[in-house]
Amino acid sequence: MFGCDTAGEPDDACAESFIRRFGTRTFRRPITDSEVDALLSVYESAAYGEQLSFADSLDVVLSTMLQSPSFVYVFEDGAPLDDAQGVVLELDGYTLASRLSYFLWNTMPDDALFDAAEAGELSTPAGLEHQVERMLESPRAQDRLRSLVTKWLHIDGAGLRLVLEEAIKEPDLYPEFSPALLAAMRVEVNALVDRALSSGESGFDELLMSREAYVNASLAELYGVQGPADDDSWAWVTLPSEERAGILTRGAFLAVHAGQRVQSPIARGVYVLEEVMCADLGEPPPTANDTPIEPGMDDPEGPLTVRELVEVRTMDNPTCVACHALINPTGYLFEHYDALGRWRATEVHSGLRVDAEGELTLGDVSGPMADAVKLSESLVDSGDARACFAKRWAQTALDAETFDSCTEEEVVTAFVETGDVRALLAGIVRSPAFRYARVGGEE
Repeated sequence: MFGCDTAGEPDDACAESFIRRFGTRTFRRPITDSEVDALLSVYESAAYGEQLSFADSLDVVLSTMLQSPSFVYVFEDGAPLDDAQGVVLELDGYTLASRLSYFLWNTMPDDALFDAAEAGELSTPAGLEHQVERMLESPRAQDRLRSLVTKWLHIDGAGLRLVLEEAIKEPDLYPEFSPALLAAMRVEVNALVDRALSSGESGFDELLMSREAYVNASLAELYGVQGPADDDSWAWVTLPSEERAGILTRGAFLAVHAGQRVQSPIARGVYVLEEVMCADLGEPPPTANDTPIEPGMDDPEGPLTVRELVEVRTMDNPTCVACHALINPTGYLFEHYDALGRWRATEVHSGLRVDAEGELTLGDVSGPMADAVKLSESLVDSGDARACFAKRWAQTALDAETFDSCTEEEVVTAFVETGDVRALLAGIVRSPAFRYARVGGEE
């Protein structure tokens, strides 16, 4: 850590060397002479004023550095450009190194990024793209890409959303449910993301259409396919084409967007419209009935399916109709999947046949569809869905809800044409919104 023997007498040269070396990494930029002087004063006060040991004096310096705002916060700096609506900064190399690293790795820059920043190699789109190519080969990038997809799927918890591992199901309806099964769903999602995004071309298509699944024995049983003999063994299998297509028909997504006892057409419909088609549905009214649909909420004349119960609750209420006329038909496309993600033709609780016909109500491929498999096939061809995917990832990279028209053109339009996720990442990094920042004024 400190680069010298800390057991002996104070070594002022070692202390300064440590401050300069570790300070640059801690602050993610070259430490200034005034910052070095301030930290040397802390060291000298501990070593000579309070008569602490050399090791303890360095610990005081280390503690001070790790409490500095320059460590706790990621500051962005650059050269100001004239702009009528405020100040636009052309971000410097060290700021871009941090932007790159936290976007693609979710951690601080490595030595190669620091070296590139010092050499001025991050000042051009080509230099940035070279780093993207290098960084995407790292295991850190694999972890980050997984997290970007699972965040998009809403299975990692945000706001009122569930974490996959907390998607508990009632054992009387789902005897095969277990925390181990949810963990297996996580493994499957990660494997699918790795395979789809490492293939190069059309990662978006692979995410939405792949029928290959990485399963253990329990997950294979859930999907109704032959798989490994036990849960400690894993294998790639092909899922039935009439039942599964891509990540929106897998257990992880379906289990989170459901209740403990039955599926939730509303939650699944809202997700598709807001996160796949980028619709702004707004917040439900404060008087909305958000109690879960439960088996047993039967009509006096006999049992009702979940779909029928949702219709009764939402479409007979004038305050609900406007939004649910959009949400419900899209959510019904997932009715073949119960709250755990099992495909079935008949509901367990009602004994009635499932009706999964519905409609994608918004976007360029809107229209009646037979089920979620047909929905996934349509979304692959949707320019609106690809544009929404690109916008969501750009928003994550830039930590912004909106971005300038140049970024919209360069990033979103290109992804609509290719569906290449790795190229999308490079396009985001090349974009003006990544390389510049506005300070003050209107966006």
